[in-house]
Amino acid sequence: MERIYSQAAQHAAARLKAWNEPHNEVSRLIHADYVAALKDCLSRKQVEKILARAQRLWPRINRVRHKVPGGERFARVAARQGVKLQASPYRGELGLALRGFYLDARELGARRPLIYLNTAHHPAIVALTWLHEMGHHLNRDLLKSTQDQMHFLIDAGYEDHLADSAELAADVIVVVGAFPMRDAARLALNPDDLERMARPGSLDTTDVERLFAYVNERIGDDGLSRAQRRRARDLYGPEAVHFTKLRCALMAAYGI
Repeated sequence: MERIYSQAAQHAAARLKAWNEPHNEVSRLIHADYVAALKDCLSRKQVEKILARAQRLWPRINRVRHKVPGGERFARVAARQGVKLQASPYRGELGLALRGFYLDARELGARRPLIYLNTAHHPAIVALTWLHEMGHHLNRDLLKSTQDQMHFLIDAGYEDHLADSAELAADVIVVVGAFPMRDAARLALNPDDLERMARPGSLDTTDVERLFAYVNERIGDDGLSRAQRRRARDLYGPEAVHFTKLRCALMAAYGI
């Protein structure tokens, strides 16, 4: 595991500066074209296959609001999927910037893949990380990729996901799990709003406030430490913008 953490640190080195400057990353994400990125990385047919695989594991995903699951639920699902799960706090070199990772069995030299979840985060954030990493597992033979099968989720540099089909496919599972169609409709009321929010430079203050009101309704901030509560919008701001725009892009481009 120390070798893996060391590789994660090397992988994340360029992103740690972005993690410490969340406002700059938020600005870049706001000005990114998520509709174009989605269409460049994933076709409608691929997105439908991604969703179908997720629905075999979570039959009501994208249809109803799910409660934030606990660690025992993660462990049961991982065992059924033949995945080794490790969930524990990490406060090493990467600190809270490290959300988790998925390692393919070939990289481990073992029969089972590994998912690690950094439980130092809010339980809802851990749950989103779980969806992302399990997404890598579900999609591992769907997308042809020559990239390394070690996928580290660093809470920064989300614009890189827009050019990486494997990361964006995992993010698709996150957004349909976190924002089912019924709830996502509350963030944008018509097709014009969806297109506006997903395109460059179109997420204004009202949109962001609407998003944070929705998130607070779902999870609140009782599980955050005092330091996390003070910095909550900075800590999770880039992620909130990224997933909001991706959700709008899914609905605007593919009606999903």
